[in-house]
Amino acid sequence: MKKEDLMKFCSPDRSNITEPFSIGKFTYATNGHILIRVPLIPEILFNPKSPNPETSVFSKTPNPVEWFDIPAVKKPELEKTVTCWECGGTGIADCPTCGKPGHECDECDGTGEVTTKPLLRSTKINGLSFDEKYLYLIKDLPNVKISPTQHAKAAWFKFDGGDGLLMPLNM
Repeated sequence: MKKEDLMKFCSPDRSNITEPFSIGKFTYATNGHILIRVPLIPEILFNPKSPNPETSVFSKTPNPVEWFDIPAVKKPELEKTVTCWECGGTGIADCPTCGKPGHECDECDGTGEVTTKPLLRSTKINGLSFDEKYLYLIKDLPNVKISPTQHAKAAWFKFDGGDGLLMPLNM
C-alpha cells in the first residue's frame, strides 16, 4: 500500500489528519469515522499533531468475534449545486420580516444557487447500521471482512495487508 492509496481515508477538513501518519510499527489514515492501519510505510512520517490510534482507539475496542463480508453498496452521491427553491434562482426574494419583495434571498445569500447534501444511506451488518459511504471506501480492499459487535464503539475490519475500525451510526 502507498500513500496515495491511504489518502481517501483521510480528512481534508481536519489539520491533524489530512494525510496518513506513522507511529511505531504502523502507518495510519483516518477521517474520524474510519481508521485504517497498515505495516509501517517508511516514507510516511510521524505527525506530532495526530492522535495515537493504538492507545486512543485500538486498545479500547473489543476483539473481533465473527467476520462478515461487506455487502454490495452503491457509490455515494456527491454534494450538488441546484437552483435555489426560495427565489427560483434570481437571488432576490420577499423579505422574511416585512414581506416586501426585492431583498437578497436568505436561503442562497443572493447567489441563486444552494448546495444540497446527499441523503444518508445506511446498511445493517450483524444488527449495527453503517454509513454506506464508508462501507464503499473499504469494500474494494483485498479480502475485506468486518466484525460488528453490539455495544462496541467501532467495528473491526481486516483485509490482506492491514486492518482498521469503522464507526457505526447511532440509530
